[in-house]
Amino acid sequence: MTAWTTLATPARRATLMRRAQLLAAASVAYNTVEAVIAITAGSIAGSSALVGFGLDSLVEVSSGLVILWQFRHAVPMDPRDEEFAADHIRHGRRRSRAGRR
Repeated sequence: MTAWTTLATPARRATLMRRAQLLAAASVAYNTVEAVIAITAGSIAGSSALVGFGLDSLVEVSSGLVILWQFRHAVPMDPRDEEFAADHIRHGRRRSRAGRR
């Protein structure tokens, strides 16, 4: 077991996961506003650097959305079998470990 699973109680883990989701959501909101302002101001001013900064903010938004998705769609994983999570993601379902050899 990892330190995370042995030290955190289920209630503490839920609290930390909720905080992480709120932080990621705040980051997505901030970066969205930043992107809109930067792209708009860059277009008005004719500044490719400012537009590029806004586009970079959109990349950060997409990264934040991936993090939110990961927290809200937890993949059950057996630490002894890394392929278990990959199969779950590929096939969109849980695969029974009892039928595996």
